Amino acid sequence: MDDIIDVTAAIIHREHEFLIARRRSGSLRGFWEFPGGKARSGETLEDCLRREIREEMDVEIAIERPVLSVPWCDGTRRIRLHGYLCRWLSGEPVARDHESVVWIRCGELGRFQFAPADRPIVDYLVNSFDSRDFRDD
Repeated sequence: MDDIIDVTAAIIHREHEFLIARRRSGSLRGFWEFPGGKARSGETLEDCLRREIREEMDVEIAIERPVLSVPWCDGTRRIRLHGYLCRWLSGEPVARDHESVVWIRCGELGRFQFAPADRPIVDYLVNSFDSRDFRDD
């Protein structure tokens, strides 16, 4: 098996809602996820996250803090998903690389079928959500 691939996930919040995206292709087609992607050579995880969200969704974000790192293996590759809490700054989300994107409240997370690596992030949000943690400056 190859080395671990570091992948970023943006937990973007706006007015106490989170932005999630439905995968368009691949083995996890139809599953929901927190958008992000793989870092390029020499790119920090934070720079990767800003770039991926800008390219995939036309959205600008402010990264607030790392939340959770999740190791996951699909049998052929190993990833470490780095979830970052991010504040939405501007732009209306466009589903360029996804089937669709939606804003949802924390209480609605359980209604969506998330990709396996994203599920620990969902659990974290459901069990730890406190509106005082989120600034909508």
